[in-house]
Amino acid sequence: MNTSEYYLMYLRKSRSDDPNETVEEVLAKHERILQNYALVTFEHRIPEENIYREVVSGETIEDRTEIKRLFERMQDARCKGVLVVEPQRLSRGDLIDCGTVMQAFKYTKTLVITPMKTFDLVEKYDYKSFQNELMQGAEYLEYIKEILSRGKKQSVLEGNYLASVPPYGYTKKREGKRQYLVINEKEAPFVKMIFEMYADGYGGHRIAMKLHELGARPRHIEYFSKDSLYKILDNEAYIGNLVWNRTSLEKIYDKGQIKKKRVRHDKPIVIEGTHEAIISKELFEKVKQMRGSHSRVTVKREHQNPYTGILRCKKCGHVLTRTTYGKKANRPARYKCSQSYICGNKSTNEEPLLNAIVEALKIYLDDFKIKVESNDEDLVAKHREIVNLLMRKKDEIEVKQEKLYDFLEQGIYDAQTFQDRNAKLAKEREEVQKNIEEAKANVPDTSYYAERYTTLFNTIESLKDPNVPALAKNTFLRNIIEVIYYEKDDANKNDPRQRQTDAENIKLEIVLK
Repeated sequence: MNTSEYYLMYLRKSRSDDPNETVEEVLAKHERILQNYALVTFEHRIPEENIYREVVSGETIEDRTEIKRLFERMQDARCKGVLVVEPQRLSRGDLIDCGTVMQAFKYTKTLVITPMKTFDLVEKYDYKSFQNELMQGAEYLEYIKEILSRGKKQSVLEGNYLASVPPYGYTKKREGKRQYLVINEKEAPFVKMIFEMYADGYGGHRIAMKLHELGARPRHIEYFSKDSLYKILDNEAYIGNLVWNRTSLEKIYDKGQIKKKRVRHDKPIVIEGTHEAIISKELFEKVKQMRGSHSRVTVKREHQNPYTGILRCKKCGHVLTRTTYGKKANRPARYKCSQSYICGNKSTNEEPLLNAIVEALKIYLDDFKIKVESNDEDLVAKHREIVNLLMRKKDEIEVKQEKLYDFLEQGIYDAQTFQDRNAKLAKEREEVQKNIEEAKANVPDTSYYAERYTTLFNTIESLKDPNVPALAKNTFLRNIIEVIYYEKDDANKNDPRQRQTDAENIKLEIVLK
């Protein structure tokens, strides 16, 4: 074998494996099988950097990051084959995924190597045989999915709660094969409070503030939001009902691509009285009617916020919302963090915020202007010299790599020493290559800075012009700005009037694209 050639290994757990074994246990077992095969066949183990372990479950190639990395490595002409325990580990998806796998191996001329058989997809017989293996795997997968779906549906009809995470206010209890919800005494009173406060006319924001004051916290996030509360208000679990198949993840064809979309069903499965209720049906129905009355036909209005999707709270990361008070109130629009009751970030009027953003952008504008006018050819030459030095360093690593193979062939290095030094060289090569790519990408280019200067100048001018629509301003901002982080503290806590008008304490952090 040519010493520059190498082989890869791909490991993935499937539904055909023992369900009592963890992903790590299955992959470790398969790795031992394939490493023993490699020692017998190639007289060396597959090095760690050539092993791809798919630990995330995914039926399609799009969902599996490791196999996509594997396909990239296969484009290297030195890669001769991929070791797997069986062909179905590469794909048990639909016909498109099977075709993608077959094309990848055929056109890169990469072998599929299993302990039972090696497939060379360039050969017609092997191509057909490999295709049959994948098709059988795909058919088996669809069969298993159908059986599992029927089993889940039957279990739900018998009153079992199958979701892994119970609703807030409940815990999940198991008794033999039975799975059901029991009331969480710590959380249930807060659930009841949410429904009662909403029925009394309180909005989601006010309810969230009250829960936070009382120390109520959801399980997986730091605090309740308006949206999370509305999900609770819509959940029939709180009147003792089990709801199944309210939504499902379905594949759709959109703009030439297969995508997954969460679809809501009009007629989910509802099993009544499967567990103890937290609230009465009367209260639930009252809230349901109020929620329905609040659903109005959306009226398309003119875009008013120029910072939509860009302006975020520095303290908690949430967006800043724009609040208006109507013409009769004679008050300016105000920007406020949507979770200010949690993070304590103070709001500000529209004009001081605009002035602060414009002044911050002018600093960037001056910087671009200096870079355009300097046109420093010496700086460009020095930068290119850095790239050349990095390229020479990469060549030196390749020379070391060749010597490493020579030492292995001559018996100077044993297998373990070779693997250790080869891994070290691979890490050095990766780091140098990364530095080369970064250096090439950052070569000073006055035309680039001139373009950035023009874009930013036009953005600032649009912000200052009151006749430019907010949507157009937002487009200008999005062309050059990734995010604007906003922070403001009280200028003088003893003077409420100053807190409303003082803009000098606005702090901005602007990240350009």
